[in-house]
Amino acid sequence: MVRLLFYSFPRRSVGTSKNQSATRSLPTNQFLMLILQHVLPKGLQRVRDYGLLHGSAKRKQHHIQRLLLHMAHQTLPVDGTP
Repeated sequence: MVRLLFYSFPRRSVGTSKNQSATRSLPTNQFLMLILQHVLPKGLQRVRDYGLLHGSAKRKQHHIQRLLLHMAHQTLPVDGTP
């Protein structure tokens, strides 16, 4: 059985200053399965390219967040009792 050795770079954790790489060793079929999880079937489009998840929709997202926060402050009791 062939095993692959590769480096992985975890995302930066809160409170840490550096990204630290890690070395992993996996069988070839497991490595390919990890990679192929990110490949879409033919004809499908990534969802984040549309609607509120699109990069240019940040203003809309912030506007909706402000509206929801405003509505939450109006409907929630001040003293915390339901």
